[in-house]
Amino acid sequence: MTQFQWRKFAFFDKELLREPSNASTTRTASSSKLSISNANERLKDISISCSSAGKGFVLLGSTDGSVYVIDRSFAVDSFQAYTNDVSNMVQLKQSNILVTGGFDSLENAAYVKVWNRDRMDAIGQPILLRSLRAYPGKEVKPVRISALAVHENLTLMAVGFVDGTIVLVKGDVSKDSGSKIKTVDQRPHEEVTGLHFRPSSKEAILYMTTASKVWTYEIAQKNEKLNQIVNDKGCRPRCGVLSDSSQDYQLIVGCTDAIYFHQIDSRGQCLVFEGEKMMMLWHKNYLITVSKDNTFASSTNAPIGGLTAPRELFVVTVYDIHNKFIAFSGSIPEVKEVVCEWGSIFVIAGPNNHIFQLKEKDTQTKLDILFRKNQYDMAISLAKTQQYDKDGLVDIFRQYGDYLYNKGVYESAVTEYIKTIGRLEPSYVIRKFLDAHRIHNLTAYLQELHRRGAAKEEHTTLLLNCYTKLKDNDKLEEFINHENDVDFDVETAIRVCRQAQYFEHALKLAKKSGQHDWHVKILLEDLHKHEEALSYISGLDFESAKSIFITFGKQLVDSEPQATTVLLKKLCTDFGVDPMTGQRFRAEPDDFIKIYVMQPEYLIDFLEHMTASLNKLNRVVYNTLFELYLQAYSEAIDDKLKFDQDKEDSLESSLENSLPQMKIADPEKRVISLEQKAMALLRNKDADYDMDHALILCQLHKFRDGILYLYEKAQLYKQILKYHMDHREFEKVIEICKAHGETDPSLWRDALVFFGKHEANCHDQLKYVLGVIEEQELIPPLLVVQSLAQNTDVKVGTLKDFLSRKFQQQVARVSEDEKQIAAYKKEIESMRTQIHQLQTEPKRFQAIKCFRCTERLEMPSVHFYCDHSYHLHCFETYSENDECPECAEKNRKLMEILQSLQNKSELHQQFHNELSKATSDGFAVVARYFQHGVFD
Repeated sequence: MTQFQWRKFAFFDKELLREPSNASTTRTASSSKLSISNANERLKDISISCSSAGKGFVLLGSTDGSVYVIDRSFAVDSFQAYTNDVSNMVQLKQSNILVTGGFDSLENAAYVKVWNRDRMDAIGQPILLRSLRAYPGKEVKPVRISALAVHENLTLMAVGFVDGTIVLVKGDVSKDSGSKIKTVDQRPHEEVTGLHFRPSSKEAILYMTTASKVWTYEIAQKNEKLNQIVNDKGCRPRCGVLSDSSQDYQLIVGCTDAIYFHQIDSRGQCLVFEGEKMMMLWHKNYLITVSKDNTFASSTNAPIGGLTAPRELFVVTVYDIHNKFIAFSGSIPEVKEVVCEWGSIFVIAGPNNHIFQLKEKDTQTKLDILFRKNQYDMAISLAKTQQYDKDGLVDIFRQYGDYLYNKGVYESAVTEYIKTIGRLEPSYVIRKFLDAHRIHNLTAYLQELHRRGAAKEEHTTLLLNCYTKLKDNDKLEEFINHENDVDFDVETAIRVCRQAQYFEHALKLAKKSGQHDWHVKILLEDLHKHEEALSYISGLDFESAKSIFITFGKQLVDSEPQATTVLLKKLCTDFGVDPMTGQRFRAEPDDFIKIYVMQPEYLIDFLEHMTASLNKLNRVVYNTLFELYLQAYSEAIDDKLKFDQDKEDSLESSLENSLPQMKIADPEKRVISLEQKAMALLRNKDADYDMDHALILCQLHKFRDGILYLYEKAQLYKQILKYHMDHREFEKVIEICKAHGETDPSLWRDALVFFGKHEANCHDQLKYVLGVIEEQELIPPLLVVQSLAQNTDVKVGTLKDFLSRKFQQQVARVSEDEKQIAAYKKEIESMRTQIHQLQTEPKRFQAIKCFRCTERLEMPSVHFYCDHSYHLHCFETYSENDECPECAEKNRKLMEILQSLQNKSELHQQFHNELSKATSDGFAVVARYFQHGVFD
């Protein structure tokens, strides 16, 4: 590629730093302008021999041996480094170390000196760390230094001479001790024009150039290996430069016909930039070249920038190698040096060493220039090189896309819009391509939107609609198969395919993406393949199959009841084994009862299988099954009645045409079968049904056996008795009273009242009940009379014998009570006499034995009025207080009775007092005292 094929842009502003006019000086009083004036004054008479820059300073070497230091404000300082010229200079980037090479006329030898610019001596000159006679050997030769290179870690330094000698210094180059000096190469009559250490290599690499060759040295710990790069073109001094990491630290060599790039062991690209190269530098990502301008004769050159007519004119060109454009190209007279510092390029030129500054425009300004020229490709490349943020890049892609869209280059516009995905709102692009003629471009954008996972539901809908509009079945098939890892909303895609009547595609997509609900839905609602749906469900995992049955079970039962019931039985009993726990997968049957709304017979079959196969089921299962039994039982009863009625009317043939065959065949057997099933369910100990619910159902459907069984199971004997009474089943009434009368004697009283009301029809049962009541004394005679008195038809003769016997028993009891009263009176009189004697007469204790140990009494002893005597030690052992040990328990019980009677007496009196004073809520007083047992 030649220079003329590269686009040129003015990305640098050239400015001559000169002394301001008096007016501007007076008006602004700018210190920086005054510093520039001072710098121009200090530099105008020196003869510059070399330059370097780094650590915020620009350094210039002169032929008189001085080093001039220029800071950011253009203040100039200097120090004397050599007696003769300073031929080479290297300012390190990572440390403020300056290495200079020059010739000392006093010693008649070339010296390399290492300066520490962070430290100054008494006269303000940098500290000299080391002064090294550069040329090896004992014999001093006046050979001048032509090239100098120092590694940034200060462990290597290479010095090249005009006679082709290369000296390598290993070790700390800033110290006299600890380093080794070695001649690594010597090429008579070939001046060393350049030396460069390549960073970021495992082994230290030194590039060496002469006017005709390019060489590399691999510098190891012990020796060096020389390699010649296949190139018969070298370069003149200062026309070789090392690039940065963006170009992989290649050595760039400038020749008259072209610029050559070199890797470690081979030659790289070649750029045909013609012109006699005088100087080359690398700045940021730019290559700077200084070439002679031979287009103008020196005699015809006009003054430039107010300067006198130059003797020579040079072209300074700034190349962007990566983006392949020229960022600046301009003519400057008599270029002496070019240095790069403070983000700018400084050119020292002219007979008075004037300073030209090439100041780079900011990135946005450069982009604006490119946008005005519609150079969007170059703008994108430049933005990437300048580490532009993603939002900025997206904006450039958008502008480029808009430019192409307006020009009608729609495919290329879509390509640029695709690069904005993730940052630019997709609707901005979609609106541009909604026209029917642009549907292919819209499809391409939407496909990429899905591939990058940035599509939303509406984007999937739009893309699939594009496929269906285009009738592009191949693309639709590819989209469904995910062959290019497209990311999209599967449910939306299925929904769109169904709407467009692409049922098979929707089915395939649902199956591939594991959308089991959609798969079954399509089979049932769109394709009406119910058997295939059941087959698909049977192959699913447990959770998926359960979920689908809950959702679509009603449709499956309505269309394929038998096959659905078979699969559902498997789902609820044994649908595989959990590999983690080893337990069998089993769904709860009560979750699927609702799907059998219009299929009671199949629901009975399903629930019967569940109750037979499983022990512990939800109560709803048993309740539902029992209800189904009773509903079928009621229907069977009705059918039986119709069957019997029609049989009597001799319309049997008509009946066969109007009733289902199952019910006509033998309705009596069906009734019996359902009764047996219902009772078996009620008697099943494992059946956890709701008794109240079951009882209500039995009463609703008039299921006699169930009613009586549930009454008995709930111990509702009165309800059983009432049921038989309501049905005038006299013998059953007697049986119930016999069976449960001991547990609940009130049954006999209810039976007495019942039979008393029907005495005319059940005289024998009434007499039997009276006999039991009399024998077991269950009811007082008065209550018996009151119960029978409610029926005026009961004759007195029915109660005559009963009352006679009761009166005789009462007379006998009264006589017995009178005898007992007389005995109590006699005993009380005796006790009173004894108390009187104890109070008025002395008591003689004549016991001779201890009542506790039965041993003979000895003194000391203890005697009580109750005639009990004890040894003192026996009394102390068995007595808890001063009472007689033998009578203490009896006396304590008597005292408790007396205390209780006294407390009740007081409570009764207190109760009556409070009740008489209660004005609003007397019932609360009664309730409170009832709690304390006042009425017991």
